[in-house]
Amino acid sequence: MKFIKNEMLSHIGLCCHPQIQKLLLVNGNLEIEKEIKKHNIEITKIDGDKLNSMDKNSFDLVIINNSDGVNLNDVYGTLTDKGILIIDGKMDYKNVDKIKNLLENVGRKFLIAMPFNFDGEVALFYSKKYHPTADLILQKSDLIEDLKYYNSEIHLASFALPTAIKKSLISVLKH
Repeated sequence: MKFIKNEMLSHIGLCCHPQIQKLLLVNGNLEIEKEIKKHNIEITKIDGDKLNSMDKNSFDLVIINNSDGVNLNDVYGTLTDKGILIIDGKMDYKNVDKIKNLLENVGRKFLIAMPFNFDGEVALFYSKKYHPTADLILQKSDLIEDLKYYNSEIHLASFALPTAIKKSLISVLKH
């Protein structure tokens, strides 16, 4: 059910940041782009190998649909001082070491670094300012039209971690 992934990758960040003006979609697809367009935001689309050529401090939200081959060190500089980064690393909780490594290494520069889950997959949320549950904007999350899966309750629940996973990640979570 690809629509679940597309809705979650798109709306998690969009519904936490109150004033997104520019969004960078890395290795995106038409379905994710369609979800983003529901918010009337300027979208720049690139392939992952072009990330280092992007302007610094330009984007309020960066969504990386597929992080394979992407230099994640280049992402931080493209974000504004209140920017959010969403990474779909194509992981599940069997990859807890990969999740831990990404949370630790990419998350060093961010105020917030947390995994979220949907449909058996895990993605990562990083933010310079906004918390994914404390700063959820209900007026956005519950008023998006034509959704099949995402809503505010799903948003909040996606950040709940199984106890064993939470214990193994506690040293690298930033929340």
